Amino acid sequence: MPMEQRFWLKIKKSRGCWEWQGATSNGYGTLLENGTGSRAWYVHRYSWTIHFGPIPEGMYVCHTCDNRICIRPQHLWLGTNAENLKDMHSKGRGHIPSVPPGENHHLAKLTNTQVLSIREAHASGETETSIASRFGVTQPNIGYIVRRHTWKHI
Repeated sequence: MPMEQRFWLKIKKSRGCWEWQGATSNGYGTLLENGTGSRAWYVHRYSWTIHFGPIPEGMYVCHTCDNRICIRPQHLWLGTNAENLKDMHSKGRGHIPSVPPGENHHLAKLTNTQVLSIREAHASGETETSIASRFGVTQPNIGYIVRRHTWKHI
């Protein structure tokens, strides 16, 4: 049976969302292109393709309804990864942990003042190993600090 025909057999239409009734992965509906062992499509992406055409490279098919199994074309929109994440967070679906930076973090071993001293010592030519020993942390931690991978806020 052709893929599009199999697709429509697994849709439950309502006045709101058109919901997928088949297999799912990560909460999204999935459909195999040609049976076992073939390419799997997320059905919302397949729905976009049959209604609007190819999905441009790097674009996501997003849901206005926030229902992962919805395939209703009017509930779908194209966006970049950044737009999709912004939409998710604006609707309170994403979890951005509130972690205080630097010395205010409950696991911090250094103070802001010490971090500034570490950077000054490194800039003056002291080795990361020597600085690490003096401040009681590891050499990789010193490297992260001086390259501003950590403690970016100061």
